[in-house]
Amino acid sequence: MKARANSVVAVLGMHRSGTSALAGCLEEAGVHLGEVRSANRANPRGNRENRDIIALHKALLRRNGGAWDRPPEQVTWNLVARWRRDRIIRRFARHPVWGFKDPRALLCLEGWLDALPGLHCVGIFRHPLLVARSLERRNGFPLERGLALWLAYNRHLVHHHERMGFPLLSFDDDGRVFLDKVKQVVAGLDLGLDPEKISFFRCPPWRAKRRRVVPGSREATRDTRRAEGAKGDPKGASERGVQSYGRPVCSRNELAMLWRNAG
Repeated sequence: MKARANSVVAVLGMHRSGTSALAGCLEEAGVHLGEVRSANRANPRGNRENRDIIALHKALLRRNGGAWDRPPEQVTWNLVARWRRDRIIRRFARHPVWGFKDPRALLCLEGWLDALPGLHCVGIFRHPLLVARSLERRNGFPLERGLALWLAYNRHLVHHHERMGFPLLSFDDDGRVFLDKVKQVVAGLDLGLDPEKISFFRCPPWRAKRRRVVPGSREATRDTRRAEGAKGDPKGASERGVQSYGRPVCSRNELAMLWRNAG
């Protein structure tokens, strides 16, 4: 089916959770992302993020007293932020299907929905301990801080998914399974995209970066104990984070809900 004019797709997910891989797949299928970073040290094929959208989200979080690693309780879009948003939308207007990816979008989504009520969202998540370990390596964050951030972002993901019902993907799936599910999601969007053009995730650097954790292994047991024994988090991240590495759960069944609705 031919896409309607100016259909917009947003990738929603926590940092280090496969949002870059998903955005790269969508771009290959025909979603215009604009000028994005196609390579950096943390992501062999780039984070696929647009500088203007990143700058907008950073400014929004800062104005609301937070940052990507200090999510504010609420994000209010002021007049300047709305003007910058509308300018971005006008710039992309000539592209039938365009989109954006930035994990901060989970915290700032309301302002986009005000301007784009027909926004198409695709969500993605990853096991909390894998995310926390990735943040530990990249940013030097203690494991408990990474778990607290995972929880904060994915609670937003759960909230938006329950309200909007968009498709969810798990980055913990095997590479081939993940690619097949992405193609199914792309076809299901019904925006005139071509899922057969997707080859982003077949790239060797991505396969090399993927890690699967064996439940009950020494590595899994070590990280579980570290998470359960975490101290100093005022919001109790250790209590609400991972209870069992082999069967990942968190309080209020947030992670279980994600798994039930994925793919």
